[in-house]
Amino acid sequence: MKHLCTIFIFVLSLFLITVPVLCQEDREKNLPEINPKQIPKIVTMFPENNAKNVDPNIPQVYLTFDIPMGNGRAWAQRDNNTALDHDEKNEVFWTADKLTCVAPVRLQPNKKYEILLNFKPFIGFASLTGIPSKPVFYTFETGTNTIDPKKREQLSKKLYEKTKPEAEKRGWSPQQATGQPDAYRYKTGCDCQLSWASLSEDDETEWLELTWDTEIEAVGVDVYETFNPGALNRVVAFDANNKEIADWKGTDPTPKDTPKGKGISKIRFDKTVKTAKVWLYLDSPKFPGWNEIDAVGLVDSAEKIHWATGADASSTYADK
Repeated sequence: MKHLCTIFIFVLSLFLITVPVLCQEDREKNLPEINPKQIPKIVTMFPENNAKNVDPNIPQVYLTFDIPMGNGRAWAQRDNNTALDHDEKNEVFWTADKLTCVAPVRLQPNKKYEILLNFKPFIGFASLTGIPSKPVFYTFETGTNTIDPKKREQLSKKLYEKTKPEAEKRGWSPQQATGQPDAYRYKTGCDCQLSWASLSEDDETEWLELTWDTEIEAVGVDVYETFNPGALNRVVAFDANNKEIADWKGTDPTPKDTPKGKGISKIRFDKTVKTAKVWLYLDSPKFPGWNEIDAVGLVDSAEKIHWATGADASSTYADK
């Protein structure tokens, strides 16, 4: 199933390639939907393309795309004289929202850099559904500033706050069900590493545990199902003493044949409960394929959604 989000990672000495970090962060509500066939575009370069007199003390070079990206990257050199000076002590990483690829660097003064982004045959930058971005010739020149360790440290702290990675969240791990929806942005159901998926497709019933940092006065939960929906058949809420205080059982509000292949299952309890832990149960054998969940939120009486901050599960495809 996981072919839709597989991106090749090229391990070549000429490229800045590192072990990928799979992660996500809470996202703004009402973000535009994404066409699975949409071609990613670079919307920000730092430094800007064709920039002059760039301070060589900057510790990072980064690219920001308009849609979430896969794990691959290909910062190719044009020749040895203009190759990017990578900071070998720090790995290239993606920010938590999968939009920005950051390359730690140790630039040299008075040097011209030329980088080939996604030029054949090395296509590393691609969306979560495997659509590559168009090739871009990226160049900038540093100024004659002296390398100043203190200034570099100051710039590093400032840039890190903008581009810092979150703790690793492996693709299809339970942690992918925390925070606001991101895989749900795709117009149609998507087999995507930004959702939780069980280890096997249909071998056994599965459960997903969601937790919150504080207790919420909740009237129910909203479950964002992004691939092969319909398996949800039970939701249990617990109090601070781990006692069951709400137990919904029934048919998943999102049917398996829903037109878009995804849906929001709005489960409501028969009373308001104070909880910071919920278990979802999925009858996976009766609904073929991986039944993937992107996000789960407790809903209060004002219909405000509180997104889960922690998660565990019966199994995960991340362990494959």
